[in-house]
Amino acid sequence: RIPKKDGDELWKRFRAARSTIEHARKEFFAELDAVQREARARKQALVERAEALANKGAAGIPDYRRLLDEWKAAGRAGKKADDALWARFKAAGDVLYGAKAELDAAESAEFGENLTRKLALLEEAEPLLTATDRVAARKTLTDIQRRWDEIGKVPRDQVRVIEERLRKVEAAVRKLEDEHWNRTDPEKAARSSGF
Repeated sequence: RIPKKDGDELWKRFRAARSTIEHARKEFFAELDAVQREARARKQALVERAEALANKGAAGIPDYRRLLDEWKAAGRAGKKADDALWARFKAAGDVLYGAKAELDAAESAEFGENLTRKLALLEEAEPLLTATDRVAARKTLTDIQRRWDEIGKVPRDQVRVIEERLRKVEAAVRKLEDEHWNRTDPEKAARSSGF
């Protein structure tokens, strides 16, 4: 026990500190509510804009990506609201990416025949890797490259694979030509005969 006068003084100080903390807490949560309300409104608008992109199909993906950047900058809207809004926003994106997947699948089916034809050309071109006649190799490669371009596109996932195989053949033919040039370079021959 402490004297009543001292106890009253301590109680007044404690009550003042408690009311200061309570006041700051209320201000903090009021400000947090305002920030979250504003973020919720911005995210709601972003969701509506994303859902409006659905009729664009795959062409709406760049706009959706810009909306995603805005989403990240919009701030937090509270756990429940964020989760619900994100589910709608993601569903709108899934519609766009689903349309793109359908286009890619149709494109792959359409370009599947082109892939088969280009693989046949590669079978024809790869013996040039061991060729020794540079003129015949260049002529054959030029003919293959012309037909290659006429065939057109292949499925996206196969582009790199077949292009690398053709580049190896092109490099081999170029090496043949470079070796021939190094052997028959007139300037080089003139320099060596001058010595």
